[in-house]
Amino acid sequence: YLFYTERDSLRPDDVYLITPNAVFGRYIDNVLPDMGESNPHILTWDALMNDLGLAGRGTAKDADTAMLRAIDARIGAFQLDQADFCDLRVDNERVIAAHQARASLEKFAHLPLGVHRCTLAIEDLKEKLEQRIARLAKDEDTHDAMMDLSNSEQIAIFGQQLAPLDDAEMAA
Repeated sequence: YLFYTERDSLRPDDVYLITPNAVFGRYIDNVLPDMGESNPHILTWDALMNDLGLAGRGTAKDADTAMLRAIDARIGAFQLDQADFCDLRVDNERVIAAHQARASLEKFAHLPLGVHRCTLAIEDLKEKLEQRIARLAKDEDTHDAMMDLSNSEQIAIFGQQLAPLDDAEMAA
């Protein structure tokens, strides 16, 4: 489907199709040429893992019931440490420090580590970034630079077109 709809931007040589098994791979290998498309590189998950030196990984063949029970028993106490966090940079400028990311996650330490806790931490970081942008927007030079962006650039960056701040907003 992607090759058909994105034929101007996707070249088969730049795409690897990982299939669950050889039967599916052979099917794709026959279907795309029938649609007038060239085949990408096609390999099975097992072949990919073998090529990476990770034979048997990701196939559930190496996980027995006892191992899965042990994982379930330990997952509730799983925690991240400082080495699991890194600075978030945009154009080589740090916008969120690693310790800030960890602090946002720890703010919700009463929840188990998982999707819900991570989502709350992300929302907390977004709020901090929005506050930072709002503070920067009140700086006259930054405000002028933001207003110099075209409407489409403003929408792409901020999700909306910016309105100039009036004197009361600049003073606040």
